[in-house]
Amino acid sequence: MFSKDNREFRVFISSTFNDMHDERDMLNQQIFPEIRKMCWERGVNFSPVDLRWGINSEDTSNGDILSVCLGEVANSQPFFIGILGQRYGWIPEERESVLKVEHQENLDVFVSESLIQKQSITEMEIRYGVLKNTNAVDAFFYFKKDYPLGIEESEFSQNKLAQLKDNIRSWVIETDNTEHLFDGYTSLDSLGKRIRADLIKVIKYRWPEMEVPSKIERANFRLQGYIQSKRQDYIADETSISRLDKHLDSLHNQCERTVVICGPSGIGKSALLAEWAYRTKERRVDALIFEHYLELNGHISNQELVIRLLHELNAPKNGIEQAQQLNQLDKYMREQLQAYKKPVVLILDCNGNKVYNCFTDLPENVLIITTRTHLTGGLTLEVPQLNDYRRKLIIDKFTSRYSKRLNNEQINLIDANSLTRNPLFLKTVLDEIRLFGRLKARTAHGVSNEVTAHLKYYLESEGLISLFDKVIESRENALGRDLVKSILSLIRISLTGLTEYELYELLKKHGLDCTQRNIIEVLRLFDPQLSYMGIDGGTYHFINHIMDDAVWSRYKLSEAIGGRLELHTLLADHFFNFSGRLSSLRLREALPYYLVESKQWQKLDHFYAELYAISPSIDYSDGGYLIGKLRRISDLSHSRFLASVRDSITVIMAEWDQENTLKTLFDLNKQLFFTNKVKGVDGGNELLESLAIIIEEKGLKKFSQYAKAIHPEQSTVFYFCSTIDRILSFAPNKIS
Repeated sequence: MFSKDNREFRVFISSTFNDMHDERDMLNQQIFPEIRKMCWERGVNFSPVDLRWGINSEDTSNGDILSVCLGEVANSQPFFIGILGQRYGWIPEERESVLKVEHQENLDVFVSESLIQKQSITEMEIRYGVLKNTNAVDAFFYFKKDYPLGIEESEFSQNKLAQLKDNIRSWVIETDNTEHLFDGYTSLDSLGKRIRADLIKVIKYRWPEMEVPSKIERANFRLQGYIQSKRQDYIADETSISRLDKHLDSLHNQCERTVVICGPSGIGKSALLAEWAYRTKERRVDALIFEHYLELNGHISNQELVIRLLHELNAPKNGIEQAQQLNQLDKYMREQLQAYKKPVVLILDCNGNKVYNCFTDLPENVLIITTRTHLTGGLTLEVPQLNDYRRKLIIDKFTSRYSKRLNNEQINLIDANSLTRNPLFLKTVLDEIRLFGRLKARTAHGVSNEVTAHLKYYLESEGLISLFDKVIESRENALGRDLVKSILSLIRISLTGLTEYELYELLKKHGLDCTQRNIIEVLRLFDPQLSYMGIDGGTYHFINHIMDDAVWSRYKLSEAIGGRLELHTLLADHFFNFSGRLSSLRLREALPYYLVESKQWQKLDHFYAELYAISPSIDYSDGGYLIGKLRRISDLSHSRFLASVRDSITVIMAEWDQENTLKTLFDLNKQLFFTNKVKGVDGGNELLESLAIIIEEKGLKKFSQYAKAIHPEQSTVFYFCSTIDRILSFAPNKIS
């Protein structure tokens, strides 16, 4: 009997093979990614079992086909999808009754009877999983409309197919499951819509959303789904796990209370932490394990993070509210940590892209574990590449989850490529052949193994960026280059991500003819590369900087004219005209960035005048609030931010106009405000020194008083002189 505590949604896909490639491609590439996302939000693991290339020639020669197929049918119960067209499928010979089925109860008898009756494998799957199963309440069937075309099957097979369809029709009536049959679909689109609707019904019934969840409850629920997704294909590096265990166990004797997990992108730092945290919660019930993953909650503020930790510490609600009102949350958090006495582990998986100043000067019972892509000194733990054993286990675990099997040639190809020792590279390749590979494809030279061809293509990649470029190209071929390029480019240059509807509105204004469904298809097909944040309707970001770099390079977004400038202008204009721009925390953070990047200074001043009107206690006039919001850019990518500032200043100085000095000062000042605030990050001092030289060469100091006298205090230009003075303080000695 299925239990709601079971968080596994494993559904078997049954159909004939040669005539259903398009249907299976549509499901795997368009419908299932959306279903997987919905399940993930509810902490459910969705695993469609599609055996279109799950059985290789070695299985055939060993007589394992029926054992594999029917075994997966049993493992997937009570979930089953049957799609029938005009083919009955392959009928095994009766002599193949020696198939290995002895280890499954009553299966040997069922197989023997089916072989005697000359049933196809497809009919065996349907009978075994549904027609003979009284608990098959979540089985769905879809019959393709018959067309008067020539069928390369015998009259015997066609009669067997007609009888099978009649038996299914009788089953849905007898079991009162008439809604579980779609008899006569005419297109892939109609089939996809119906299967999507049916699966969503199952999800809502089996795993209903909480009635009125709090913000904290929803965050924890999504956290569990994220952790499960990280652990499902992870093979633990036991040495790293052991080292973390020992450090926690001897925390009272440690002088180092911060551990940095290091390793290149894709090496498995987040998965290691998710696995270690899961085990530690069982092993050390006395310790509080607090997990924060930037990939999951990249836009949560320090204040929100502290409040979440205080809830985990069971701090009094009125105490949290009072500390918040007094602006003393950090102090209150330290007091609560001190009073907790027991060990507290703060897992801050940020890869060095976020600074959490709130977590400083913490009591001795607190251990911080964070991540970076490079060695930093101090107490570090470097995550190793996959060895042969762990790589094999990852392949086995991944292929088992999707009921796929690689033959010896394919495994040897993977083993021979050193890049597959990076888990992200390996899993991306496996996911690509799962989505796009077919066991057999007819070519000009006969029938070839398309899975092997796909595998060779992806393994030719020179690295992760090259691999992701091929991933993008495959989706362009499937869905159209213009659509894919526009969506990925907008997501790439956005500061706080974009929702599905925002992408639709932006693409319409960009002149691209598409539907919301087209956008969803692209997003779902990039599901492994995207992170979904449940704020403001759910925003999409790239899951790591490798995808960032691949999109940046492929679409030449470094070229301002015709590239990111045009797109930033599109974003700025769209959100500036959005009525809810002031009420949305996300847009209050993102809109100034878009206005700056598109050089729309008057709109920027207008926006901050509006903010000042509703929050006069915040000093917007000197750019401080703006910088506070934009500081996140430097946290996420120092070099990219500094390069953007440098490019903007270079353009301003190149277009210097002595006849319009004030306008130039105004433009330059906007950039100087941002630059002045990044002196604490990598490369900041070097940039400030170069700017000081430019300022001195242009003789800008003499304009300071003039600018101050002309412009009102509400304008950021009023503070130009103080900005110049601060910049000059970083000048080399030769600059006075």
